[in-house]
Amino acid sequence: MRGGLLEGKKNTRKEMLKMITTNLLYFAWGKVFLCKLLFVGFIER
Repeated sequence: MRGGLLEGKKNTRKEMLKMITTNLLYFAWGKVFLCKLLFVGFIER
């Protein structure tokens, strides 16, 4: 019983970490994309 509880906790922590990392990745890529768009727009003008 106790082991199962620990496993569950570990799992949730892993899932949380995964979610956080994916969110950070999306955020970083979004920033890069925005910078690229701004840069291109600046050059086009």
